[in-house]
Amino acid sequence: MVNGLSLRRAERFKRVKSLQLCKDRYMEQCFSSGINSLDLERQESRYLISSSAEAKIAIFDTRSADIVEKRPTCKCIATIDRSSGDAHKFSIESVQWYPRDNGMFVSSSFDRTVKVWDSNTLQVAGDFVFNHHIYCHHMSSIAKKHCLVAVACDASNIHLSDLKSGASVHSLKGHRGRVLAVQWSPRSDYILASGGQDNRVLIWDVRKASSCMMSMDQYNGEEASLVSSTITAHNGQVNSLEFTSDGLHLLSFGTDHRLRLWNLWASRNTLVNYGRIDNFGKKHVQMAVSNGLKEDIVFVPSVQIFAFEIHSGKKIDLLGAHFGAATCCVYHSCFQELYSGGLDSNLLSWSPFGYSKFARAELAEGDEGNGTLEEAYQDAWSSDES
Repeated sequence: MVNGLSLRRAERFKRVKSLQLCKDRYMEQCFSSGINSLDLERQESRYLISSSAEAKIAIFDTRSADIVEKRPTCKCIATIDRSSGDAHKFSIESVQWYPRDNGMFVSSSFDRTVKVWDSNTLQVAGDFVFNHHIYCHHMSSIAKKHCLVAVACDASNIHLSDLKSGASVHSLKGHRGRVLAVQWSPRSDYILASGGQDNRVLIWDVRKASSCMMSMDQYNGEEASLVSSTITAHNGQVNSLEFTSDGLHLLSFGTDHRLRLWNLWASRNTLVNYGRIDNFGKKHVQMAVSNGLKEDIVFVPSVQIFAFEIHSGKKIDLLGAHFGAATCCVYHSCFQELYSGGLDSNLLSWSPFGYSKFARAELAEGDEGNGTLEEAYQDAWSSDES
């Protein structure tokens, strides 16, 4: 007998396998250059934040739609650009909601600053200034004992900045070139992964003096705990990292056009073959991982967006609609949707086949331009009298 949890996971998996470009809901196009980063806040799973190479930040309400040119469109509800006094002046490489409160978000830029924003007033609440261009930053989604922001920049050190004190508290030394990607573990408050120009993936415990725990070896020839500069994870720069939802495995993506899956507890390359995935980027690329499915899936931005079963390497789908390379994506676990951004400056929404998030009838009638009733909550019961 199939239990309820297994049935839900199987149905979600089926829905994700049928993702297609959403045809009855469009994202307002408010960028004129490539989109670098996306994030969906965790409290309501409603507000999507994005950043671009034109030093612009835009926030969207994914649960509302206005009729624009006879089609329902998710409107941009707030923007920040260079005209704002405290705004970034160069390309914003990464943006992320504060994991515990959507009243705050953090952005990082090539202008060598990390800024903390009040999302209600769209004013800067604090900032950190560095000596190098910044490629990526990340905050832990589970940390309760620290408020650290890990910052990857055009240097061999990883900087840890404390949101509580407003100071840079620690620097992690181990890479032999610029660091392109950092990612906190969803399983442990203090475990951090990093990837860089030196082709290496390092795992850190920020509580320890030596910090670096292991260097992942693509050949499984030596013990990963022997942290050596000769051990490499890829044959090219590592510009993307993503933990699986349980934190037991780590995915890394490199400019050798390979995606690799690492077993962190065994410190081993699992040797899952995903095939060639083009990666010509010199900056951070943002992958997305699903959760709560029968088999979790990773979405990898490339010329198109590749979708793979994580543990088998089976290609599930190839999502192609961007006119240029895709650069970032984020998974919406509540509705099994995907949002993606690309060099073509387009922000796209992908939804399961046959699923309309907004009630078509309500939108057709206008309802002052807003349609927020989801089909899952509509009354679908019938009676003998109807």
